[in-house]
Amino acid sequence: MFTCEHASNVVPSWASVASDAERAILQDHWGWDIGALGVSRYLAESVASPLVSSTISRLICDLNRNLDAPDLYRKECDGVILSFNHNLSDEEREIRVALHETFHGFVEDKVREKAPCGLVSIHSFTPVWRGVPRQLEVGILFNRYEKTAQRLAKELERSSIKVALNEPYSGFEDGVYSIERHGLASETPYLELEIRQDLIADVEGQKRWAARLAPLMTSSLFAAG
Repeated sequence: MFTCEHASNVVPSWASVASDAERAILQDHWGWDIGALGVSRYLAESVASPLVSSTISRLICDLNRNLDAPDLYRKECDGVILSFNHNLSDEEREIRVALHETFHGFVEDKVREKAPCGLVSIHSFTPVWRGVPRQLEVGILFNRYEKTAQRLAKELERSSIKVALNEPYSGFEDGVYSIERHGLASETPYLELEIRQDLIADVEGQKRWAARLAPLMTSSLFAAG
């Protein structure tokens, strides 16, 4: 089963965007994980597996964070003040909590219904960070199921894909909140995949990478995790 927590850059009508700078942030990696939804959809279709994806921007509520996280919703990005996250009323805060729990409630229901052999969360990362190009193509994030992560990494390497474990983020230090929550609750092995955004920025790239990943998404990958 697949999840895509940062699939959308949509801001609901009740949280109006006030400036062009805010709109630019929403189109950038801050607003969503570029290309992740397309890969998730093509991948889920290819292996006939369920997918749960977000319909709001991570800037409204980051579904890959716990409710106590300081960046559950950011107040600024790259020096741009996000007006829609300032001076929130109790009701506005409760709406964000409700969005968070609605998403995770739906994931929980699907996991219970489908009983998948594994959970995979699809994300993307920027090709350049703080002026330094990233050569990595795929990162596999984990904080458990290291053997599963290693098996997947070896298969990707056989296809000459530049892959690394717990890069460019760490499943231990940065966390993999969403799939950890549902994986632990259902005793289902889980991983988070990070794909470089320039590789999946268009439909062709999304289909290409879904096709590369699909043959590897098997029950044997998650066995004896």
